[in-house]
Amino acid sequence: MPLKKQLLLLFLCLNFSNSFAQHLLGKVVSVDLKNQDIAAALSAISKAGNFQFSYKSDIVLEDKKVNISANGKTIKQLLDELFEGTFHYSEKGKYIILHSGGEKFFTISGYIQDGKTGQRISNVTVYEDQILASTLTNEQGYFKLPIRNKRKLKKIFITARKESYSESFVDLNAGYDQELVLPILPSSEIILNDVIIKNEEEESSWASKFLLSSKQKIQNINIGGFIAKRPVQTSILPGIGTHGLIGSQVVNKFSLNLLGGYTAGVNGFEMASLFNINKGNVRYFQVAGIFNAVRGNVQGFEIAGISNHISGKVGGFQVAGISNIIKGKTGAVQVAGISNIVKDTVKGAQLAGVVNFNSGVANGIQIAGVQNKNNGKTKGVQLSGVSNLAGDSAKGLHISGVSNHAQKSMKGMQLSCVYNYAKNMKGFQFGLVNIADSMDGFGLGLVNYYRNGYHKIVVSSNELQSINIGFMSGTHNIYSIISLGANPGNNKAYSVSYGIGKEIHLNKRLSINTEISGQCYYIGHWDYVPLSAKIQAGLTYKIHKQFELFAGPTYTFTETKNTVTSSGYMSWLQDRNIHYNQIGNSVSSWISWQAGIRIF
Repeated sequence: MPLKKQLLLLFLCLNFSNSFAQHLLGKVVSVDLKNQDIAAALSAISKAGNFQFSYKSDIVLEDKKVNISANGKTIKQLLDELFEGTFHYSEKGKYIILHSGGEKFFTISGYIQDGKTGQRISNVTVYEDQILASTLTNEQGYFKLPIRNKRKLKKIFITARKESYSESFVDLNAGYDQELVLPILPSSEIILNDVIIKNEEEESSWASKFLLSSKQKIQNINIGGFIAKRPVQTSILPGIGTHGLIGSQVVNKFSLNLLGGYTAGVNGFEMASLFNINKGNVRYFQVAGIFNAVRGNVQGFEIAGISNHISGKVGGFQVAGISNIIKGKTGAVQVAGISNIVKDTVKGAQLAGVVNFNSGVANGIQIAGVQNKNNGKTKGVQLSGVSNLAGDSAKGLHISGVSNHAQKSMKGMQLSCVYNYAKNMKGFQFGLVNIADSMDGFGLGLVNYYRNGYHKIVVSSNELQSINIGFMSGTHNIYSIISLGANPGNNKAYSVSYGIGKEIHLNKRLSINTEISGQCYYIGHWDYVPLSAKIQAGLTYKIHKQFELFAGPTYTFTETKNTVTSSGYMSWLQDRNIHYNQIGNSVSSWISWQAGIRIF
């Protein structure tokens, strides 16, 4: 037999076999039965289709009354309606055999169309909210919704929703395949003034933009207001899991995402090897290998290998390998390898390897390897390796390796190795340079400059140095003084001095200044550099607002050694005819004088 004829014969045999196997259940018949028992109904259907039923009498309630009115339905559809999906069927010859225990799956399909124009609509979300089955219509408005009836539902409720349309739903008997055409009506039009509208998904996080499919984004717009609750969900990736595409509308108590998940929220425990994305709130515990992105609030314990990104409020404990980023308020303890960033109020503790940055009020403790920066008010403790910055008023203790800066008022203490600044300082500053517009307290540093404070140029003379020029800065309560001294002529000597002092007012013109200082002298070489400490008191008389005279006694301690000085330089104490008292082998002391003028 030629090859073409062999192939044609094989095709006809296969086609005939398939047609025969399906011709009974697929036959289209019409019946009209009212208040008939099942036995009579089965007899009428078999007669209309010219076949016979085979079943065990004990599995069919033959005397149960039913009503069936069908025109142009398949025998399978009639049986599904008659037994409500509790039976499944097989064919053998001219027999349809009934088996107890319905199919696990059935399908609802059909079209969604505009209720006014009759035009079929694409991208409509069609779902059944009891079992969380969902799908989207295609470009022709067609949908096919497979339903797994584990719960043996008697009724299902099919809902269709789309942006700019009113919700439409229909209730159906469960258990068998059905087709329908469901109209939806456009929402009532409201004319508004021009406004800027931000897409809710775009606001959530970068994760939603890059990791969610277009179908998920469309569905979120269509049914954003629908939220269901379930005890458990598992997924591989967003949209691929036990709840399918509608998983983004479900709040779960336990959520396990093998790679990543996208849910409406968690009220218990959630874990993912890569990421968790949540549209709503998260409570109790959440952990991800890479990141957690939550558009709602977080309350509990949250861990991410790289980042936690929260759009709402946070309370509890957050840990991230790189960063914690919060758009709302936080009352949590935050620990991050690099940064904690909060765009609202912070109340709690922040620990970061590099930086803590907050746009709002900060109240608590902040520890950073490099910098703590708050744009709002700051209250509490700031500790950093480099700098602390307060964009508004600050209150508490600020400690840094380099600088502390309070843009407005500071009440408390600023301690740094280099620089402290506050516009209005009330408290204590310690650093090489301390600056404020106004000071109510005192600063301790090489330079303390306060606009409303104490800053004067001093020219003086004493028993060791004929000329000393210094700068006094600080407040009346405590000020610092830096000075350079020289002794010209054949007995040269040079000195640098630093000290602190206090001014005590007696009346408008008279005051007493008490000071303690240390001096370092150069007398021709660096092998021997004498050091001394001095306590002095001077009576000050103010001649003019910008000019005053002072004089008083001094008491000096210094080290003394028998050394040979350089030519032209002072032979230390011997050349100044100082009568000193020896204290031990190398320390001497004496009482002498100092006098000078202050200009300011």
